[in-house]
Amino acid sequence: MSFSLSGSLAGMICGGLAGFVFFFLSILLFVNIIRDKQKAQASLSWPSVEGKIMEQRVSRSEVHDEDGVHISYTPEVVFEYTVEGLSFQGQRIAFGSEPSFSSHRKAEAFLAAYPKDRAIMVYYNPEDPSDAVLSQTMRSFIGGIIGGLVLLATSLFLMFQVAKGLINAFFP
Repeated sequence: MSFSLSGSLAGMICGGLAGFVFFFLSILLFVNIIRDKQKAQASLSWPSVEGKIMEQRVSRSEVHDEDGVHISYTPEVVFEYTVEGLSFQGQRIAFGSEPSFSSHRKAEAFLAAYPKDRAIMVYYNPEDPSDAVLSQTMRSFIGGIIGGLVLLATSLFLMFQVAKGLINAFFP
């Protein structure tokens, strides 16, 4: 069995549009990963101030699909810090994707390093002090790269099928 979009003009249009959307999304994903990696690297030279953890919580999200319900737990913090007399609030723990866990207990364990009312070092961008992070590292981006590659491969496959269909339609 082979896959082809050459059967109809509507199929070629839909396949072409889907290919371009997937291509665009893969590029956005790669750009975001590169930007986060560069920010993590730049943050190594950012100044630091003492801040304070104001809140910590675990948010729960559900995704419903054909396999059922998938629940994930994301640890979140809110911290305050002051730079040159101005107060700021931040929520970024590290660069990259937010940590997500399959159990509430694992998310709570992650938050153990950020207890409420605890003083903590905050690293801030000297060009924009509202841009701050608690850890100057980048969370794993392997999942993002794999997702981007899958989107890119799918987009190229769809666009190839559309091109093949157009060639067959105009040059039988």
